[in-house]
Amino acid sequence: MSKVFETSIAVREIEEEERELVRQLIIESYRQYEHFFEKDRWENYLAELKASVDNEKIDKLLIATNRGNIVGTMQIFLSSDDAYDVPDIQINEPIIRFLAVHPNGRGLGIARKLIDAGIAYTKARKASAIYLHTTDVMEKAVSLYEKYGFVREETQDYVKSGTFIKCYKFTVKN
Repeated sequence: MSKVFETSIAVREIEEEERELVRQLIIESYRQYEHFFEKDRWENYLAELKASVDNEKIDKLLIATNRGNIVGTMQIFLSSDDAYDVPDIQINEPIIRFLAVHPNGRGLGIARKLIDAGIAYTKARKASAIYLHTTDVMEKAVSLYEKYGFVREETQDYVKSGTFIKCYKFTVKN
C-alpha cells in the first residue's frame, strides 16, 4: 500500500472475506513494537494478534477503508470478561482492543475515525464509558488517547508477562 494523500475514510463492520486482510494489517501495524520484546514473548504476542481477528467474543470488529483499501481496524468487546482473560479486571462497559492503522495511513485521522465509531457504539448501547488498555511503549497511541480525552483508570491496570498494562477510560456524554 502506498502512502495515501487523498482521504475519504469510511468505517464499517468487517465482512467475512476481509478477515485475512485485517489480520495482515494488524501484524504490519504492530510490527514496529517487535524490538521491545524478547524473541519468545514477541512470538506469543504475534500469535495473539493473529488469533484476535477470529475471537468469537468480539462484539464489533470495525474496519476503516480509504478508496476501497482497508487502512485500519478496531475490535470492541462488551466487557473485560469478553476482552481479556484477567480476573482482576472488572469492567462492564465497552472495551477497545487492537486498534491498528496501516503504517502508510498514519497521520490521516484514521484512528480518530475508529475511536469516533467506538464512542457512537458506546452511546447506542447507553453505556457511560469506553475503555482500552495500552503500554508506555505505544507512545504515539497513548498521546492520541490522551488528546482525545481518555483518562487513566489506574484501578483497572494489570501486568501481563512482566509488562505493565495501563487502562484508559473515555466518559461518554449521552
